Amino acid sequence: MQTVRIQRVDTAPIIDGALSDEIWQQVEWYGDFRVVDTPEKSADPPTSFTTVHDGTTLFIAIRADEPQLADVKLETDAALFGSVVDDRLEIFIDTTGQGNQYLQLFVNSAGLSSRRLGDIRNEAFRLDLAVGSNQSGWTMAAAIPLADLPLQPQSSTWRFNLVRFRCLGGAQPSLVVSSFMPLKGHHVQFHGYPFAQVEGLDLAPYLWDVTTQGTPKLQKTDDGFAYAQRLKVANMASQARHTEIRCALETAGRAAGEVILSDRFEPFEERTELVETHLADEDFGNLIVVMSDPVTSRESFSRRICHRASADPSWRPHFIRQGDGEGGYINQPAAIRFVPRYDGEIVSPYGLAPMDNGEIAMIGASVIGAGASGSEHPVIAFSPDGGASWSEYLEIKGARGRPMMLAYLGNGKLTFSEADIVGDKYRYFSCDYGRTWPEKVLLQPLDDGEPFETEGNPLVDRDASGTAVRIAETGYSRWADNPSREYIRWSSDGGRTWDNEMMPEAWRWAVEYQGKTHIRSCWEGGLVRAANGWIVASLRTDHPPRYRGTAQANDSNNGIAVSISKDDGATWTPLPDRILFEGGRHHQHLVLLANGDIVMTYIERTDMRDGEFASYRRGCEAIVSHDNGLTWDLDRVYILDEWAYYDGANWCTAKCGHKCSAVLNDGHILTAYTNWLAGSVIIRWRPEA
Repeated sequence: MQTVRIQRVDTAPIIDGALSDEIWQQVEWYGDFRVVDTPEKSADPPTSFTTVHDGTTLFIAIRADEPQLADVKLETDAALFGSVVDDRLEIFIDTTGQGNQYLQLFVNSAGLSSRRLGDIRNEAFRLDLAVGSNQSGWTMAAAIPLADLPLQPQSSTWRFNLVRFRCLGGAQPSLVVSSFMPLKGHHVQFHGYPFAQVEGLDLAPYLWDVTTQGTPKLQKTDDGFAYAQRLKVANMASQARHTEIRCALETAGRAAGEVILSDRFEPFEERTELVETHLADEDFGNLIVVMSDPVTSRESFSRRICHRASADPSWRPHFIRQGDGEGGYINQPAAIRFVPRYDGEIVSPYGLAPMDNGEIAMIGASVIGAGASGSEHPVIAFSPDGGASWSEYLEIKGARGRPMMLAYLGNGKLTFSEADIVGDKYRYFSCDYGRTWPEKVLLQPLDDGEPFETEGNPLVDRDASGTAVRIAETGYSRWADNPSREYIRWSSDGGRTWDNEMMPEAWRWAVEYQGKTHIRSCWEGGLVRAANGWIVASLRTDHPPRYRGTAQANDSNNGIAVSISKDDGATWTPLPDRILFEGGRHHQHLVLLANGDIVMTYIERTDMRDGEFASYRRGCEAIVSHDNGLTWDLDRVYILDEWAYYDGANWCTAKCGHKCSAVLNDGHILTAYTNWLAGSVIIRWRPEA
């Protein structure tokens, strides 16, 4: 594919519909559009474009040849534009060059337009636009301030594509879609768009990032409302800079906005600032944030961030289904709410911990820094009311990956370990109910030096005061051999050091399949101390041999088995004796109820029965043991949440993720899990007495 040059010009071109400025005759133009789904066919009539910048503004010019201009189908009602198909152009620009976000501009020959940045914040950008027509067809010129674009240190190479919808509405209506990038399938394939080289652009002035922190706060006053919103401001440049920040609410009657900050930012420094203003009523719209150089007044960042107040995402009525033992189900009342997002990103919950200050800590992972550089980072929030409301998230500085094995140790002490990252992994410690995490220790490897991978819930033995005296956790060595090796080990100092490591032989077994012997094992798992003192382990089994080498050979068809130790972890019952689910269900978590019942919650990634795709159901389920883990009431499974999903041959692909559970003082259970199609949810439910 041809690389587009975005040339630098000394003088900004005039924006008019005739493309009269001499600059347009002096720069390189691009054409040879191809019909979408027939990329070997050139589009007729042709389309061509060029693009330049002057260091502050991006300029785009387009010629759309059209011999039947009077017959083109046009929408002239701005309110309807975008909801109907008409003759139009769609421009896509990815300023990261990574194919993970894009600017999209829609324009038709009547001069109607719509625009957005293709990310979840629903931001828009400023646009100076002019269209015109002549005997050859119609033309367009546009100008977009660079301060409105999400520029990053690597933003000298962009991706660019232009798509034309030629829509005729005459005696023989027709629609032909063509693209600068030859395409098969949907035209929004921005991850593969051609590269655009931005020449002579000094990125340094634009390397700022501003994101809202949490939802806006509104407090009633005598004459209206007090508005408050936290902003995270980051200097992404390698040099210190002074900046002024102005903020305004579009519907609050404030044009330029107030200066909330004029200060120096060190290289790569980020800080949180508070925007406060008075509103006559509670109806407010976009938050406008503008940053500029205090000496030259040159704008370096400008965003309209849509954050209208919405309904409080607290408990809403919900029903769970419990098997009736005869193939049917009984509905039971429950409650459900969504897990709050962090910076607009889904937070996947990995641990819930009731604490002795009356709060529940919830630790999860959020993708911080959307784009190629984005990665999972631990965040934590707190609920004072049993999960109905949550504090703003605290990002645990320095921590990476997924936070696993969250444990409350008593007296304000919390701990968790990093997982699913490359390199050194650490265990983190807090002594103030999770508000700060000043201590970390290198996660102790296995005795043979192999890395110890963890996922699930630990066993915490406590004294009479509720203080932890010993912790046990399961883990595995994924890369030592195949299948993986599963371990259990103990700590008497809150997880700083570990001993009594063992690899139970009962957790590995041999099976015969098609004349071959296959060694099977397990990996992640949950632990609980039963009411009679036994230790119950719920372990995620590897996929059965019949899946190996097939399209279903992925971790979505792992199953669940249970092993019990009646001698404090010295010996264990064989896993094959208690395989509860052969495949499609895992990420299990164990909790002990006051009446001695053990509840296992788990993810249903795929409803598999006898190795086959059985239904479209995905979601979260639970089963109960009334005899210290010996047997589990599979005929009375609890379906906590479910939804339908199907993706053709990829029926075993995971679309729901990890989960965790905790028991409340009133006997209810909180279960949180990740539905990657909708977000993470928390379910408040109670097993049948």
